Parts: sequence; C-alpha cells; structure tokens
Amino acid sequence: MKNPETQALRRALTKVRRQNNKEKAEILKPFLEMLDLSISSDMLFFSKDDPESIFPLPLDNIFGLQMDEDYLYLFCQNGYVHILGIRERGHLVQFLERKRPSVLEQFKYFLWSCFGKS
Repeated sequence: MKNPETQALRRALTKVRRQNNKEKAEILKPFLEMLDLSISSDMLFFSKDDPESIFPLPLDNIFGLQMDEDYLYLFCQNGYVHILGIRERGHLVQFLERKRPSVLEQFKYFLWSCFGKS
C-alpha cells in the first residue's frame, strides 16, 4: 500500500473531531470484516498477519476516525495516525510532527500578544 497524498492526510486531519468509544465502534463496524479487524468494548484488534500492529489499540487512545474514498484514518492521542487502506489493502503508521515555530514567528507572536495587531 502506498502512502496517502499529503493533501488527503491534511484534509482528514482538519475534519477529524473527538469521538467517544461508541461512535468509534459504529464507524469501524462496516470495516471489521473487510479489513480483518475485530473490536471489543474497549480495544481494537488488528489482523494477526499485520506487521504494523501486533498489539491491540485501546479505543480510548484513539482521538477520532476519519475516512475518504481510499483510506480510513485513526488519529491517536499520542500524535500517531494509523492509516488503513480501503481499496488497496494495507496498514501504515505515521507520526504527525508538530512543526515548532521559528524564533522569528515566536517573536512576532510575542509582539502581537503584547501590542495587538498592527
């Protein structure tokens, strides 16, 4: 499975919202058999053949789920995203880096916070 395009991942990230475990289970239900997943009341189990995730994923660790026509995204609390291929089967795990602002950007924000917009 190939990586999703950066724009597709960004779109999914901007649309995702915090979900409770019941909502997560409802979204996952149609994909369980297709993607060889199983779910309990508090855990998501990946396929035994999946090298990306040998351990189950607690539903409480998932911030929210988002899908597009090719991928199902599981955004986790710790900054990781599990990307499950819908059309082209596969499982990728990526870390979403938070870009640290440059010193100049920090200084601009400091001035803005002290003196307002100018």
